[in-house]
Amino acid sequence: MYLILTSILVIFVGGLVSSLVPDRRKPSVFASFYIIAALAISVFMLSEILMGASLKRIVPMPFPIGNMTLAIDSLSSFFILFIAIMGIPGVLYAVGYLKPYMDKKEHLSSHYFFLGTFFASILVIPLIQNAIAFLIAWEIMSLSSFFLVIFESKKEEVLSAGINYLITMHVSVIFLIIGFVGLSLLADNYNFPAFKVFFESSTAYITNIIFMVFFIGFGIKSGFIPFHTWLPKAHPAAPSHVSGIMSGVMIKIGIYGILRMLLLIKTPSMELSYFFIIISILTALFGILNAIAQSDIKKLLAYSSIENIGIIGVGIGVGMLGLSYKSDLVAFLGFAGALLHLLNHSIFKELLFFGAGSIYTKTHTRNSEKLGGLIKTMPFTGGLFLIGSIAIAALPPFNGFASEFLIYMGLLNGFKIHDLNLLILFSIVLGAMALVGTMALLCFSKVFGIVFLGSPRAKLPHPIESDVSFTMLMPKLILAILVITIGLFPQIALSIITPAVKIFIPSDNLYHLSFTSIRMMNFISFSSFLLLLILVITFGIREYIMHKKAITRYKTWDCGYQAGTARMQYTSHSYSAPFMEMLDNIFVRKTAIAKPEGVFPQKGHFRLKFNDIIEYYMIKPLIKGTQKILGKFLWIQNGDTQMYILYGFIFLIIAIIGAFLF
Repeated sequence: MYLILTSILVIFVGGLVSSLVPDRRKPSVFASFYIIAALAISVFMLSEILMGASLKRIVPMPFPIGNMTLAIDSLSSFFILFIAIMGIPGVLYAVGYLKPYMDKKEHLSSHYFFLGTFFASILVIPLIQNAIAFLIAWEIMSLSSFFLVIFESKKEEVLSAGINYLITMHVSVIFLIIGFVGLSLLADNYNFPAFKVFFESSTAYITNIIFMVFFIGFGIKSGFIPFHTWLPKAHPAAPSHVSGIMSGVMIKIGIYGILRMLLLIKTPSMELSYFFIIISILTALFGILNAIAQSDIKKLLAYSSIENIGIIGVGIGVGMLGLSYKSDLVAFLGFAGALLHLLNHSIFKELLFFGAGSIYTKTHTRNSEKLGGLIKTMPFTGGLFLIGSIAIAALPPFNGFASEFLIYMGLLNGFKIHDLNLLILFSIVLGAMALVGTMALLCFSKVFGIVFLGSPRAKLPHPIESDVSFTMLMPKLILAILVITIGLFPQIALSIITPAVKIFIPSDNLYHLSFTSIRMMNFISFSSFLLLLILVITFGIREYIMHKKAITRYKTWDCGYQAGTARMQYTSHSYSAPFMEMLDNIFVRKTAIAKPEGVFPQKGHFRLKFNDIIEYYMIKPLIKGTQKILGKFLWIQNGDTQMYILYGFIFLIIAIIGAFLF
């Protein structure tokens, strides 16, 4: 316990120290502090997970916190290990990504300070089992991440996205405060163990209401619909290493909060379980549909994160239904699939965001409509981006396939439960999951094909002569290796998350459940190696047959027309248009047309933009209504200092009267 607290303190101090040293040394100083502390945390947490140990400390704190409980169980151990490990590629990538900003005198000092503060706060959250301390750490995480998002605050769109993010996170905090205050009053204690005792004696109705309040608070952070609208704004605005860390790590802390509440509840009601899996599959469908519609690479990846949060939620929902129907195998497969996909998504999503950052570094654009043919000048970035694209599409033999396979098996085993409602629900969810996978393949074949294949679609500000630096390639290579390793050996990853899965399932048959899941992963591992062997043999035979024959290279057959131009290629929108037109009513389309004029017209354009339907019909009207109501009270802000003093005096009188009355 003291080792991990010391390591977290080292990370915070690393951010503070790096903010004080010269710009050229900031990256290496913070990276050194973080990596040493993260490795120490990882070794400690891994040993705790493998030994199945749990630690608990009561720390006396001043009012209003009181006696604060710090605890490490299998769930918190997994999350701390995962956060520490996934932060290492992000910190290493920041070293290379921020190098061009040193000459621009951007706010590097504050950036590294807030980066250290962010990691320290997010690592301590899984340790805390006290409501007030939890909220304080949560607020520090939200504030520090806000300052990371607005790194380029001189840009109006970045500042606007940052403020939107800050407001949304405080809406999240409001719901968490309501939930914790209500629980603390009912349990007469601020510590989580007391909450658990309360839930054991409370009715299902009260439990469901409290859980829904917490779901909104944690769901906003995670990106469940309809609370997701901050994600597509914040990710494009933030630096790419911050986007990768936020998508790979930060939004998962919302999942941790939901899982921690489930542990306190122990056995969720059927109504709650049905609600959770339905909102999760809708989130997955909504996320991938909007991802396909995007031409901004980082915005596409942001909506894809919403999709994958939905997939993780489906796994949790399957686990909840397994608990509700007392099917240990369904519960185990659901929670195991959710936690494994949480880990897998963090790996390949960081890889993809870092790839998007490398593209932006070289081209200074995120618009895929202006890109093309980058595989020729950025072969390493292209190859690593392709690995991430295959993984996120859940294709074997990469890691995304293994975790989704477990969720599918949980759904299929649910058919053994003799309940018509569950049979109908799982049939619909299976079909929806298959549709989500198909759309993910369409989405990422689009982004890779448009960006890296073909020819450039627009003239770039500077010609690209080489790939990004080794400092930016190395973190992506580490992540790609993890993608392949977990894809080929998923049983190793499953053995690490299994202790966290077991604490959700009150069963005496856990060994058999673990054995069944490991056997499934062994089958995937064998199949993956068999697939690779077939590919190697196939290409080996081809090479043997072709090595003595003359090979002529020529461009792809094009119906006999040899005067094609780059403008005749697929665009991002035209590639996905046949699919998008089938779902036209789900999107809000905005078009901008500039017609060519004159006898010999030179320029014209047609631009198509898809707006988020929830933001367009729910969030924007809500904001406009709020502004209209607040506008009625503008008379209060009249600029008269004497009136402001009077307001303060009136408030003081009301406060004194309230103190005497209550």
